[in-house]
Amino acid sequence: MIIYPYLEDGATISVTAPSSGLQAELHELMHSAIARMRSRGFQIKRGICRS
Repeated sequence: MIIYPYLEDGATISVTAPSSGLQAELHELMHSAIARMRSRGFQIKRGICRS
């Protein structure tokens, strides 16, 4: 069994979307997930979409 280490307080989590982009109806879900991670003390680094 693999036991993964816990993230430390203040750890940075990078968030990105697939190369096809994120469907418009999922934008609010992504924003609320990022807000929840920030509220738990994590730093969030968002990927930049390039076309």
